[in-house]
Amino acid sequence: MNFSENVQSSVQQRVIDLFGKENAIKSGTQQVYQEDALKNDIFRNIPNIQEKVKNEEFDIDFFAKNIHTMRTTGSHPGGILVKPSDIPFEYVTPLVYVSDDGKKKELSSFTEYHFLENQLIKLDMLGHSDPTMLKELKDFTGFDFKEIRFNNPILYDGILNKEVIGLKEKEDLYPFPSNTMGISEMNSDFTMKTLSELKPKNMFDLIAFSGYSHKNTVPFSRNTN
Repeated sequence: MNFSENVQSSVQQRVIDLFGKENAIKSGTQQVYQEDALKNDIFRNIPNIQEKVKNEEFDIDFFAKNIHTMRTTGSHPGGILVKPSDIPFEYVTPLVYVSDDGKKKELSSFTEYHFLENQLIKLDMLGHSDPTMLKELKDFTGFDFKEIRFNNPILYDGILNKEVIGLKEKEDLYPFPSNTMGISEMNSDFTMKTLSELKPKNMFDLIAFSGYSHKNTVPFSRNTN
């Protein structure tokens, strides 16, 4: 569920109040070491490791690729775990405090949700800036975004064609591959490059783009074909 960022925290709190704070907590996250980060920390913290790697006494490449260790834990920005009222959370997952600040007594699950999905329900109540911006743009311009027709070809032509939005003569000021710099989920280097390769012509293409760019293993990052 996506909510305006202005009301996200109050919506989450209402859900916690609805189920009871003993039955609803923040969903925890776990981040494992990536190869480069693991190598950097090894070189920074283990004495004389450079010499051992140089002398082939320590195979750092094998270690970085095959040893999967946790780097940090945190909490999901919008995830709320809900359990039945007749069991404690500790039957399913250890609990940790979200913050290092001892005054903030907010708990979250220690185990990542993918390991718990057969036991507990997670409600994703995400805060997005898009609903807020759309409302404020309507208030500012008087134009109701709900009147936009999704079958209008100009809408899709404007994603890549700079002439449509008046940037044809200003390409030196806007050197990006797509015209989506101000659009959430479409304004990173990766997503703009993906849009320039997909060349979306309709809403189905945009849905496919969203699926490609949100997969855990994004094909475009490995093979542009």
